[in-house]
Amino acid sequence: TKLSMRILMTKNAQFKNFPCALYATDVIFQQANRPSLEGKLYFSGKHKLYGYKTEVSVAPTGHAIDVTAHRPGSVSDLVIFQGNLDFHKQALAKHDNDDKDNGFLSVRYPDHWAVLLDKGCQGAQQYVRAILSKKKTHGKLLSVEDENWNATVASDRIIVDNFFGRLTKLWAVISTKFRWTEEGYDDIFRLCVALTNFHVSFHPLCDDEDAAHYNLYKNRNYIIGERIVNKRKATQKNYRERRRIRQEIGQTFNSSDSSLSSESM
Repeated sequence: TKLSMRILMTKNAQFKNFPCALYATDVIFQQANRPSLEGKLYFSGKHKLYGYKTEVSVAPTGHAIDVTAHRPGSVSDLVIFQGNLDFHKQALAKHDNDDKDNGFLSVRYPDHWAVLLDKGCQGAQQYVRAILSKKKTHGKLLSVEDENWNATVASDRIIVDNFFGRLTKLWAVISTKFRWTEEGYDDIFRLCVALTNFHVSFHPLCDDEDAAHYNLYKNRNYIIGERIVNKRKATQKNYRERRRIRQEIGQTFNSSDSSLSSESM
């Protein structure tokens, strides 16, 4: 059954703070092998790892309703969202029997429901009725009002974190480094999402457990990335030190040879 606001209202499953939002969307990153070609394209500066990014949209019932094809790790969340605009515009369009609402951006988008997005998608309001977290500008702190707004958005948008937490908890092929060929990644990812949806139907998502597990997953990726960077720096430092020693030894021998030549003359 296609997701609609009428269905959510019937199930009493609307978002608590933003009942005008139909679903929440975010991107999940998974570490993968460095490709032999276009390696930089797959490198995520945020995670300091090579990998894939996939956008998933989750309804307030806890079920994923859309999964994109994966993109290289360097592609921004906003670009991935823009690449999936056809789905979002169609999914968010109100039906003839839908009630009008007075929620956030209802005047600008009277014929569409809203979508909850992370702050990484700044600018999405140009295209859809997007409810976004506020992003602080460089060198400035967020105001108390903006902090409160972000907390309100996060309390609804956590449904995506919960889903990612359940997804990575159930399937090791998603929670660990993907070592198979890239061509089969999307099929495997979509299969795991479908099975997770089935699992959620019997075991609803839990903020404390699922979101906490997703935080562990993200933190582990950051730690792995930092270790790789630190190891690379140590290797480069050792190389430079060995090179310096070889150059000093070479200069010493050259000086000795020059001295011997002078004495022989």
